[in-house]
Amino acid sequence: MPGNRLLAGLIGKSIDVVYTISVIDRLLETGEPGVTSGILKDEDTDCILLEKKNGIMEYVMKMAMIRIISMV
Repeated sequence: MPGNRLLAGLIGKSIDVVYTISVIDRLLETGEPGVTSGILKDEDTDCILLEKKNGIMEYVMKMAMIRIISMV
């Protein structure tokens, strides 16, 4: 994932993030910039779950809409 400077440029825009579950887990563990546990927690006030079906989780966050498509 890119650094925070690029993420700041994404405010108000949509991006698609396509990862396998194992990659998501690794990014969370390493604390990769822009990939935090907030992406995966529905109860986070900075992250609202829009849709969850067919392995697709779509979230609205402060910086961008994040769509995670789980591929196994």
